[in-house]
Amino acid sequence: MGCTTVTRSFLCYDAPGSVLLQREPLPDCGPDQVRVDVRRSLISVGSELLVLAGKAPAGERLDDSIDALRGGATYPLRYGYACVGVVEETGSAVRTVRAGERVFAFHPHASSIVVPEGDVIPVPADLSDGSAVLYPAMETALTFAHDGAPLPGEAVLVVGLGLVGQLLLFLLTMGGAALVVGVDWDPARREATAAFLPGPCEIRSSIESAAVLARSTGVDHPDYPGFDVVFETSGNPEALNAAIGAAGFEGTLIVGSWYGRKRASLDLGGRFHRGRLTLRSSQVSTIAGAVSARWTRRRRTSAAWRFLRDERIGRIETHTVSLAHAPALYRDLAAGRRDATAYTITYDEERP
Repeated sequence: MGCTTVTRSFLCYDAPGSVLLQREPLPDCGPDQVRVDVRRSLISVGSELLVLAGKAPAGERLDDSIDALRGGATYPLRYGYACVGVVEETGSAVRTVRAGERVFAFHPHASSIVVPEGDVIPVPADLSDGSAVLYPAMETALTFAHDGAPLPGEAVLVVGLGLVGQLLLFLLTMGGAALVVGVDWDPARREATAAFLPGPCEIRSSIESAAVLARSTGVDHPDYPGFDVVFETSGNPEALNAAIGAAGFEGTLIVGSWYGRKRASLDLGGRFHRGRLTLRSSQVSTIAGAVSARWTRRRRTSAAWRFLRDERIGRIETHTVSLAHAPALYRDLAAGRRDATAYTITYDEERP
């Protein structure tokens, strides 16, 4: 049976720095599409706030791997990529998804969405909406960990303790590293990380103080001691130079941040050159080359769901608002007012 035309609410970036709540008719599904009643969506305070501020690279598509985000950053636009909801109706050719099934979809914030059958991912029954909506952040953290691939007994540094940084620390503490250190300049983020992961990792306020720890546990080189692997997840390109200074001889630096149009001025003439360091980017749209013979998207999804079942995930500091209050939250976030690690939107008020 085809989907019935309905009206939906959605968030629109109408101009740099401005988010509006708008309504529109929702078209019928095509034969291979499903309509999902969204229950919760996740705000990415990294990439979304860059797009909101007008700092996405001109002419660059937002995300070629997501149908709804293949357009460029031209206003007005819709953004966001993490929705959890319930399938309300299915197109006539849909075979793998049933009405009433709870699913995840990569889609901008909206109360109801119509997407191809292949774009939805079933959500395990034992996961809450609040945990399930963290799926893309966990998938990203898992990809970073695969790209960095620290060995048991090594020393690892994570610079930037937002949601992805905290989840990356969570994964790294299970990998047998001798030392896992997280750094953030924001005392509230350090406090939130310590509450989320009490014990298994060290939390520091500066890269320099973290490097002191690595000198006794990390790369044992007389001229270039330091961390074996450094992950940069702060979103601040200025952090890269300090991260280079913390890496040990032949260490690896993984840049997980998306900087948009922000530029990094790097000192590559000293420690980077003499220390034979490797600097590489990591991005979740593709599988890390070193593991691609064994890991598929399906396997990565299964692993992300498994990690999200951990009871510690419930300790992540989360701020939740209704869709009607989301524009005000975006204004607060854009102004630098942060009181949580994760920010989610609920849609209860949008349902009759």
